[in-house]
Amino acid sequence: LVHDRYPDERGTRQMAEQIYDWTGVELPWVRADWFVATASRPPLYHTLLYDVVFEDLARKPRVDVKLADGSISREPAMTAADLERWLRVNVAANLRRNRAARAGFTKSGVSSQPRLIERHPALYGAYWLSYDFKRGNSTMNLLARPLGPPAQFNDPRFQPYHFRQDGGEIIFHLPNGLQGYLLVDGEGNRIHEGPPDVVEDSAKTLGNAVIVNGLSCMACHKQGMRREFEDQVRFGAKGLSSDARDRVRRLYLDPPDMKRLVDKDEARFLAAVEEACGPFLRHGLEDRRATGELDEPVGPVAKRFLGEELGLVEIAAELEVAPADLAGAIRFIPALRESGLAGLADGAQIKRETWESGR
Repeated sequence: LVHDRYPDERGTRQMAEQIYDWTGVELPWVRADWFVATASRPPLYHTLLYDVVFEDLARKPRVDVKLADGSISREPAMTAADLERWLRVNVAANLRRNRAARAGFTKSGVSSQPRLIERHPALYGAYWLSYDFKRGNSTMNLLARPLGPPAQFNDPRFQPYHFRQDGGEIIFHLPNGLQGYLLVDGEGNRIHEGPPDVVEDSAKTLGNAVIVNGLSCMACHKQGMRREFEDQVRFGAKGLSSDARDRVRRLYLDPPDMKRLVDKDEARFLAAVEEACGPFLRHGLEDRRATGELDEPVGPVAKRFLGEELGLVEIAAELEVAPADLAGAIRFIPALRESGLAGLADGAQIKRETWESGR
């Protein structure tokens, strides 16, 4: 594996050597669309972004995670705290010292429940996290309970204003300026998918409303942090003590101040996107669109690959044979017909999932 700027971590190098051994070639390759659709989702997204980079994870207990296809992935028990140590973010200290910035609102693009977003300075830029709630959570009224969670606000003066979140999304700058993503449950444990009673993907990147870590986040955050929010807590919170009201005013920023932070983080992200793939996303030298106006590439590629229905031409391309040769083979080889390919010669199609599973 080749990295443009950084030396290989030990885990990455070991993985590369295994691939060389398994394939028996000096230059292994995979299909680009398969890689985009697979490496942008757990478990591979977690493996590449976290498990082979964070050496501390190798010493943590393993947990069994059930995947969408029913199989079990045995993974390190990663938490948000592991990521925060790597990024040198101390959430509790930042909240105590008013170094964090918050905005709260009654609904968002991923949930009809209230959502709170929070920004911290981090090693490579910014560290954003959200606090999200299930329907029926009795503590989710941010106008009455703006100072949670309890672990971060253990001052007895703020106890009446605590909320308890059911999950969250974390967005942070990578060393190259692009963004990494992590979904967590209410205790901060890493999860693959956002619970549907907490958040949902209105764009249906994977053909349904499930938010999948990595892929769904990339498709949604094409310009970096989304800016379609307006804080309702700073001036809307009612019935607070004077101490709580003062803390709210320090943490929940005026909209212009929050906008400056979002602008700063967006500029960092878009500069990295331009360097990484700007020329590839434009249609020739005459295309002078700004980076933020370019199409987001990961979501459409993954959605097409995962949701594609394959006919004779597509299956022939997968097998690197001519369509006519495949049609002839299907007619004369019983094993091909019995494997579910019989209808291809007559114009039928099969789903990508069926083809990939071999069923």
